[in-house]
Amino acid sequence: MSLTENNTKEKYDIAKNSFIIRYAAIAGVVIVAFNLRAAVAALSPIYSFINHSFPVTARAQGTIGMLPTLSFAACGLVTPNISQRIGLVTTIILGMTMIIAGSLGRAYLSHSSYGLGLFSIITFCGMGIGNVLIPPCIKHYFPNSIGKMTALYNVLAAIGAALPSFCAVIVAEHFGWRFSVGLWGMLAIFSIVPWFALLQSEHHQGVSVPHQHNYQPWKWLPAWGTMGVFAGGAAAMYAFIAWLPTILINTAGVSAEAAGVML
Repeated sequence: MSLTENNTKEKYDIAKNSFIIRYAAIAGVVIVAFNLRAAVAALSPIYSFINHSFPVTARAQGTIGMLPTLSFAACGLVTPNISQRIGLVTTIILGMTMIIAGSLGRAYLSHSSYGLGLFSIITFCGMGIGNVLIPPCIKHYFPNSIGKMTALYNVLAAIGAALPSFCAVIVAEHFGWRFSVGLWGMLAIFSIVPWFALLQSEHHQGVSVPHQHNYQPWKWLPAWGTMGVFAGGAAAMYAFIAWLPTILINTAGVSAEAAGVML
């Protein structure tokens, strides 16, 4: 094979590899974004169904409703270090695996509110990993389209939060609450496929979250303001997710299906 043919083949391989990486990254971001809120909103509309299998007290509901924010906070602290050690793509695969395992576990292995809470922690920690790593992933794979991809990510995350609460009661009525909870874990399986493709295509060059050694955000006033905005929004959102369906059912007399739709 001549030198010219070798160069042409090399350019073709590079172009093909870049094409695979770009579209695998788009698919990865899109599917992961959809799964980063689904398991949170899928549970509260169907507590009345779960109570037929085992009791979930008001205290248990409040504790489970508190778990997403605690899990997200904990994962926000440790995820950058994990990513530094094993790489960005591998850490995202780890997070999605936790979402799948936790969702299926709380659907089919939970026989008490304690089991439901334990598997929920696993699920929410996986979501917390995704929350931390998708923004740097967008910055790495789409440096010229950060705004567009971030907007797409936020829209799909919102849809992923709305759709489960809308469908949860309907699915539970026809197939049972366990299938309704586990459904979103089954769908999350598809989110891993693009990331494995990225591992194979780019030979995993150790992309990770940049580590800021000398940066102290607690000394920067806008950081406190940003934290307050996100904390207030998260508190309101997850309080509504945890309690709104129960309040509507018990005090307003609406059906479980209507409460899920309103959520």
